[in-house]
Amino acid sequence: MGDGLFLSTVVVAILLLYRWTRDRWRWRRIAAWFAASLVLIAGTLTITLIGYEKFKDRPTPQTMYSGLSPGMSPKEVLYIKGYPDNVYLTGTDNWTEVIRTDAIPKDKTIHNYAEWSFSENPRIEVDFAGEPKIVTRIRCYSGDRLCPPVVGLSTGVSEETVIAHLGAPATASIEGATKTLDYPDLNLQLWFTKQRLYMVAVKAPPARSARRPNG
Repeated sequence: MGDGLFLSTVVVAILLLYRWTRDRWRWRRIAAWFAASLVLIAGTLTITLIGYEKFKDRPTPQTMYSGLSPGMSPKEVLYIKGYPDNVYLTGTDNWTEVIRTDAIPKDKTIHNYAEWSFSENPRIEVDFAGEPKIVTRIRCYSGDRLCPPVVGLSTGVSEETVIAHLGAPATASIEGATKTLDYPDLNLQLWFTKQRLYMVAVKAPPARSARRPNG
């Protein structure tokens, strides 16, 4: 009610001003200037809003995934995730053996292994390195269910969609039916098969992979 009355008053005032000054003022020039100003303001606002949306949605370095962060200790992982279902042992020939935690040799514990696997759906895998050990990579393999999104992308999207969103990767490699894209600036590693994303990983930055940060 109040806004409508105000606008009506403004319109009436403009009409009266035009009536009293139409013979003395160059109203066509004023109208053209006013219209140009409106177009300029609208264009500036549009460009600003588009720029803000792009800035807001820009990919940023990832520091956490599935509740875990690179740099965490094994104890912190146990506290957050519980005991792993499997551990991985990589042999000298790079062949990885999957060992159920209830089948670990009696003279060893889960802390003797640098890779843990949690049989959630989707499956979460955690890599450790260094001394004392810290998390260096958190991977998610999508099975029946999609992995949690990362930088706005979910497993199942096409490679084309990923590159359109993130840009060209720092490195890309193909081994067998799998293609791997690396984005070190985002702490990301992505795996594809048949041009579809099926596994994602958040990695520690290079400086944190080898040692625990000070403090």
